Amino acid sequence: MEFDQIILTPGPQLKNLLKDVGYTVDIRPQKGQLLVFETELIESGNWPVAMLSGEADLIPFEKGKILLGATHENDATWDLAETAAAFTQLTESARPYLATPAKLLATPVHYRVGTRAYTSDFAPFFGRLSDTLVVASGLGSSGLTTGPLIGYLLAQSLNYRQTLDYPNYQKPLTRYIQARA
Repeated sequence: MEFDQIILTPGPQLKNLLKDVGYTVDIRPQKGQLLVFETELIESGNWPVAMLSGEADLIPFEKGKILLGATHENDATWDLAETAAAFTQLTESARPYLATPAKLLATPVHYRVGTRAYTSDFAPFFGRLSDTLVVASGLGSSGLTTGPLIGYLLAQSLNYRQTLDYPNYQKPLTRYIQARA
């Protein structure tokens, strides 16, 4: 197989993948649960993301689909079980911000449960690790909002051979990835 570049964006599995080629990575798995609601608020596709106080964020999609989340369960690692505690935590923290909470916070259509990557300082990282390897990880719960931007920046750097240089957002990879001695 031939390739010019490889981009690795496997979330918390980046640690295991890079271990096999001689690196240690400051990354760990974090369980996150989202609740998905189907509402009658069909204009929701034009709404902004609402980053509420605490863990409850409202993430609108088209035709009344609203995501509420997400939990930050640092000790649950790879456990993908839905929990009633997550439902209570998310709905109760969102309730004060909603004009008609009963209308939105009825029974969710379903849960989304996953494992995402986070670093010891909870900041994402992305960039060129070698001439042929580009990495991104550590987005944590910001993945739904910052992931598309980071993906765009990585694509621009590969397609147009641009240097990734975003000092206000991008931290040095050496802060998170070190070659083993």
